[in-house]
Amino acid sequence: MANKSLIYINGDSYSVLTRHKVYSDFLNDSFDCDVVNDAHYGSSNERIFRSTVTSLEKYKKQYDKIFVIVGFSFIARCEMSIMTDVFDKNINEDLIVREARKSTEKEGIDVDYTFTVTSEWARKTNISDVKERYKYMLMAQDPFCYHISFINQLAMFSTYLKSITPDYFLFQAAYNKHMAEDDEHLNLFQEQMGAYSIIQNDPNNRFYDFKLRDYCEENNIETAEMGHMYENGHKIFSEYLGKILTRSQWT
Repeated sequence: MANKSLIYINGDSYSVLTRHKVYSDFLNDSFDCDVVNDAHYGSSNERIFRSTVTSLEKYKKQYDKIFVIVGFSFIARCEMSIMTDVFDKNINEDLIVREARKSTEKEGIDVDYTFTVTSEWARKTNISDVKERYKYMLMAQDPFCYHISFINQLAMFSTYLKSITPDYFLFQAAYNKHMAEDDEHLNLFQEQMGAYSIIQNDPNNRFYDFKLRDYCEENNIETAEMGHMYENGHKIFSEYLGKILTRSQWT
């Protein structure tokens, strides 16, 4: 294997937009290495976890050094798989996560392939059955239960990353405003939750103490209504990330 380095990025729309350069582009300009950005707007954290592990299992065989940057999405954002024959061709296909998986027979129906669609696709589609299914998925959510589940997933993810690379930066890209309401309940569990301790004791896992919204406010970075950075904000954020990379073992 050649002596090669990689910056690997994943996340949702806060890490990838199409109308201007984003922080991965600026990192690519600043560092002499390969940069891969697997972020996809509308992504759930389930997709981020899953696709990161899948990609790193491939890239660890190709690169000597990997620095992983992951900006997590809304904890309560869900995903759903649908059959290809119900795709609404009028909806932007970029909102479909292109993860075709061979499917087994479902309830007597022979399904060739299913696709995971983003929450944004499910929200915008005109297909009534899909909209109803998505609506009931949202109604059935318990934010506190989603938060507990996410803590467990995040702890396992941290442990996995340590087996791949000592260098990574995990942060909260989408602002999970409901988490403040969960704090009182979480305090009852934190001392007993081994998963939470793993997160808190990992200096590279900054999910709870690095929120992109707060970073933008502290650095006077202008954002769109939902907190997405414009090109200049991505440039400033890339400089912050660049300092982390420079201080790490990755360099």
